[in-house]
Amino acid sequence: MKIIKLAFTLSFNFILGCSPGSNKLTKNFEGVDSSNSKTQSKSSDATSTNPPLIAAQSNPQTAVNPQAPMQSAPPLSIVSIEKGLQSELSFKSSQFDAHSEVPPVLLQGAWRGVLLSTGWTIGCASPNNPLLSLPLLTNCYVASVSKMHNGTKSNGVLAFSSGNEWTQNYNGIYSAHLMRDSVNWILAFNHNEVKNEWLPNLGGVKNPFLNIDPAVCSSSVVNGVYQDCYDAYMAFISSAWTPYTEDSKWGLQNFQDDRGPVVWPSDGYFDNLGKAIVTGAGLGVRHPSSLIWNNAVYLFYLDQSLGSWGIKIARSEKAGLPGTFFSLKDGKFTEPSLPVGFLKDSVRDFLGKKGPQSAPLFKDEKVRSQNRFSVAKVKGAEQFIGVEESYFEEKWGLSLRVSTNLLDWSDRVDIPGTFADWQNGKIHYPNFVNQDFTDNYEVDLANFSVMGTTAEGKVTVLKLKTKLNR
Repeated sequence: MKIIKLAFTLSFNFILGCSPGSNKLTKNFEGVDSSNSKTQSKSSDATSTNPPLIAAQSNPQTAVNPQAPMQSAPPLSIVSIEKGLQSELSFKSSQFDAHSEVPPVLLQGAWRGVLLSTGWTIGCASPNNPLLSLPLLTNCYVASVSKMHNGTKSNGVLAFSSGNEWTQNYNGIYSAHLMRDSVNWILAFNHNEVKNEWLPNLGGVKNPFLNIDPAVCSSSVVNGVYQDCYDAYMAFISSAWTPYTEDSKWGLQNFQDDRGPVVWPSDGYFDNLGKAIVTGAGLGVRHPSSLIWNNAVYLFYLDQSLGSWGIKIARSEKAGLPGTFFSLKDGKFTEPSLPVGFLKDSVRDFLGKKGPQSAPLFKDEKVRSQNRFSVAKVKGAEQFIGVEESYFEEKWGLSLRVSTNLLDWSDRVDIPGTFADWQNGKIHYPNFVNQDFTDNYEVDLANFSVMGTTAEGKVTVLKLKTKLNR
């Protein structure tokens, strides 16, 4: 099953000014009882630019020993989902196009930071709560950028710098955390793409890892809709960081210290003969989300390996630095998430190496094709809630799951009214948001929202209430 991923790319050579819009309220509360709903059952090169080895919390929590084994929890389940108002946020900025392929990543600190991502990421301050008033953006800066969109065009030829090859076409921040300690900094996880691509305003680039003619296969806009050509498509997940200082505009710019890939597909990218592994939906790992809990960083991601396709989890006990993640296997984080000896500056030498031999997180993974899974802590309880986008009966939609330990998850419970074909879907690549619009990672089950995007890059927020069995 192909996972459709639409990327909207615009050149930084021009800036769009947008007229004010309004939030559109489209639905009233609907209830669903889950009993009647459809459910399916070693480190890379370290330099002086490394951030300090800390793992502070995005929310204050009581620290426990992260080495202690996590015990299987008694069953926790969703009793009901109450669906509330659905609104569209029209972010406006006089400095940049406020387009976002994925929902905003929020930074709570000196400013209400909002990171909007597609092939690059724009970081802005939001002086007001976008859930309560017009979502204006100020103080916008470039937070991250792909090599392609940061290149220069001369005589019709696009040129860009060498290095960091995994960021060639796409380098968007999908998750980020403010790490508080004696030195404060921002840890980000980026979705990266390398592919053949042609854009009207930039021209074309070739995937340097594959010998596929761009004339035969290139991602581009067809009949007004961006379409990926997956035969020449590879995806990576990397981490980046920036100091949390006034010079970095409080984490809104300069995530340029990309530390390289942090997880690897179980099958690798090439087979033993050096040929790309054909999946029908591109190669690699995609769509990261993350959570900090008990001094460890947990990373959830989609692995497109044919033998173990699905959502997987990795954990780092050293502040999320590359080379410190271990993937889950047989209930324990024992599998290094990168090939042995991995070096980011030699990434092409490892494309034929296998990654961690880990299994999908959900036992019902083969029933549906997942696109993304994001997790938040339940406020006031040692419980977690996850929102999942999956493909079922030719439609994409959202479901919720709950857990007490991040490893054992309840059966999914579908959110009614969210399933549609890709073009008509309203909440793709979902994550969570609290009611102050300051945090993606902790929610009150009696009053929270999930955010996602439309195929056109508009942000949609859906209010929810959820009851658990305990």
